[in-house]
Amino acid sequence: MKNMKNIFSKKALPYWLSFFVPFILFAGYFAYHGSNILTIDLGQQYIDFLAFVRRNLFSDPLNLIYSFQNGHGNSMIGTDAYYLLSPLNLLLFLFPLKILPYAIYVLISVKIALSGLTAFHYWNKKFNNTWSSLPASLAYALSGYAMAYFINLMWLDSVILLPILVMEIDKLLAGKKHHLVAVTCALWITNFYSGYMALLFGLIYFIARSTSEGIFLEKLWAYIKSSAIASFMSAVLLIPAASDLLLGKAKNSATWSMNFLFEPWQLFMKLLTGAYNFREMSAGLPNIFLTTLLFYLAIQYFFNKNFSAKEKWINGFVTLFFILSLSWIPLNLIWHMGQFPIWYPSRFSFVVIFWVIDLALKNLNNLDLKMGKVQPVLLIILSIAFVLEWIKLKPSFTFLNMSTILISGIYLFLSVLYCLVVCQDKDIKKSFFAVFVFTEVLVNLYLSLNNLTFQNNRDYEVYATNMREIYSKIQAKDPSFYRTAAVFSRDDDDSFSIGYNGLSTFNSLINNTTSDFVKNFGYAQSLNSYSMAGGNPISDSLFGVKYIIKPTTNIYSIPESERLQISNTAQVPTDKMIAHTRQLMAYVQPAVPMVFSSNTSLKFDLNVFNPVDSINNFAHNVLNNQKPYLMQFGLDNFKLKNAKKDKNSATNYIAKNANKDAYIKKTIKLSDNHSYYLLLSSDIISNNNIDVTVNDVKLTFPTKNGQNILIYMTQQSKGEKLRIKFKFKDSLDISSVQLVNMNVSQYNKDVIKFNTKQPTVSLTNPMTVETTSFKSGKYVKTTIPWSENWTAYVNGKKAQTTQYNNALLAVKTKPGQSIKVKLVFVPKMLYLGLLITLIATAIFWKFKKHIYK
Repeated sequence: MKNMKNIFSKKALPYWLSFFVPFILFAGYFAYHGSNILTIDLGQQYIDFLAFVRRNLFSDPLNLIYSFQNGHGNSMIGTDAYYLLSPLNLLLFLFPLKILPYAIYVLISVKIALSGLTAFHYWNKKFNNTWSSLPASLAYALSGYAMAYFINLMWLDSVILLPILVMEIDKLLAGKKHHLVAVTCALWITNFYSGYMALLFGLIYFIARSTSEGIFLEKLWAYIKSSAIASFMSAVLLIPAASDLLLGKAKNSATWSMNFLFEPWQLFMKLLTGAYNFREMSAGLPNIFLTTLLFYLAIQYFFNKNFSAKEKWINGFVTLFFILSLSWIPLNLIWHMGQFPIWYPSRFSFVVIFWVIDLALKNLNNLDLKMGKVQPVLLIILSIAFVLEWIKLKPSFTFLNMSTILISGIYLFLSVLYCLVVCQDKDIKKSFFAVFVFTEVLVNLYLSLNNLTFQNNRDYEVYATNMREIYSKIQAKDPSFYRTAAVFSRDDDDSFSIGYNGLSTFNSLINNTTSDFVKNFGYAQSLNSYSMAGGNPISDSLFGVKYIIKPTTNIYSIPESERLQISNTAQVPTDKMIAHTRQLMAYVQPAVPMVFSSNTSLKFDLNVFNPVDSINNFAHNVLNNQKPYLMQFGLDNFKLKNAKKDKNSATNYIAKNANKDAYIKKTIKLSDNHSYYLLLSSDIISNNNIDVTVNDVKLTFPTKNGQNILIYMTQQSKGEKLRIKFKFKDSLDISSVQLVNMNVSQYNKDVIKFNTKQPTVSLTNPMTVETTSFKSGKYVKTTIPWSENWTAYVNGKKAQTTQYNNALLAVKTKPGQSIKVKLVFVPKMLYLGLLITLIATAIFWKFKKHIYK
């Protein structure tokens, strides 16, 4: 009861304010805009992962170890460690799954608020000064980092924990009881990536402060013991996550050089209020906004005679190190674990913001009222230089306009006024400090978020509700193991949201071997994603896609507020509908089982430049024939409009009048009832000046890495005409353009015959695949991605696994036997990590007193 009174006492009021002020400011902005917080990765990736954990954590937790919803199938441990292990994700269970976007809106707002609370707690304990700590905590909670990266909500736990980490290091240095082990574990576990950045900062902070106080060697062993044992205690997560990283992101080697990412002085462009927009997400400057006043107070710290020269030199060196880390490639790569960030530059800038605010508060709480002549002149010159530079560079930065420059100029003036005049008056400096910081934080929040656009929550909710409804009907009819696809998509992680085994993924922990493999078949791929876009009925069937979902014919008669937003529809090569809802229909197609018997070799040729060859070779290897299911032909004899052939190249066309669009057209009379595709080069797909229309319908292309892709055109009857038209400007090279004739009906007949001798496959749990009895060949092949963690059992006995085309799982068997196959995913690195964690935890509890000494 006494503790309850303390919580609601007058002394606790600043703590409540440190939480609710940033919560109200941040959540209030989005509440005014309909609570629509989804944008970029948050709306195209993270929401799917959060839907996945919301659906599986308590109902089917093995999915969090391995899941076929993760691309073609992959370990989930690295994904969990990077995206999903924040304990705050439990807040999602307070909301129905159907309103998940609103739950995420609340979750992010709470994380922002908690970062304000922990920062206030640290600085208030350190300086025993509420009036300075409360505005500073607000600046930390709603810093430029928070405004830029709140959409990467998994990093925000480290922002919350950073002040607690520094507090525990301070306790260690003071010889007091500390909880450095617990905080270090929390940072590793909630998000190992941003946690690593916070812990690296903790190391730098420990070295700086202990050296400044002359106790480095005295306290070093205590720091190493606590940090090391905590890291070993986190091994259950770190070791399997590292293993997953080695299959994906860590394979992409960064080019180390001594160059700068940008000129370091450009950093000061991000001190402007509202210095953020979409361009800054992908290739911008580090987000270091922390209010002008706090920045100036941090500069003033180095002129404050109340601090020793030794301390100021050490802290000055650390500050320079941080500035160089933001801009110099070697240091920047160290902070990012040796990998250049894909979008979202300088993801560690939250530690820099914390450091600078800490310096500002040191100065503010220990002011030197005897100001020399140098300091005022420097601050004034610095302010003038900032404004002149902002005006000069206005055309170079899209977030810059005269309004932001004017607003920032006013805060520059007020900051100089405060540092030189107001702070000398003890009676008014408190209220002025709070007002200056609060108003600039609010203005920055408003301007920064106004530069972004957000998706409507309704789009996700309608999509997810309708897809779950149709997929539940498919599952009710067929509980066996298969993959599902839709001829449209919301994003590459739809399978996580809906719960089906798919063909796409967008994940920083992507399996590069699988990604590179599927690229050969025309599936659109980028550095950390691949998509079923670019696929076709034959390639999908080979990978076990048994069911295809498409919109109903009357979908556009449904009111727009209730209707799915459909785009990029593709071919449905079957008329066998097995289920339908108001907006969607599900069709079944002949598909190769995901586990099948084979007498052909474990290797077939791939051609990354021509998916036609790869698909044919894959089909021949699976079906044990040499039928040309896909045939390709070059295109010529075009009709020209404002175009002519290049004299130096028979396949290059040039616009006669460069100021007008040029066209080349061709009409083809079809000689069969097959499907027709265009094989287009990456140059054509990525060229915004080239449009391709078929029968007056403009084709849409996937936007991934440059690669050649098959684009569906039509499935018309024999004798009908196919009209193809290319519109371009300047020139067009069609040397790599091929017309592809796809005999889907013959392929389907062969698959149906093939399947009569193949097993029924079931997924008994997310980590176990089993078959019914079937006659073995030389191999049992699968379209399950290869991993050394798969263990195979044939008729109950352990069997040797091998690789199918260096990418898929296979098992060697003796031909002619009646067999049942069981495949079990055994996460060896998880078990190794668990063993290390248990040993480290036992050591910690046994020698707890010695570790803390």
